Amino acid sequence: LGKVNVARVDGAVASMTQEQLEWERDRAEGEWRR
Repeated sequence: LGKVNVARVDGAVASMTQEQLEWERDRAEGEWRR
């Protein structure tokens, strides 16, 4: 049970990090175009 909970948390963190990376990249590209 503990391993399943850890895997779920890791997955949530990974997807959140991926969203943050994409958001930061889009923002950086927008600033570079200015």
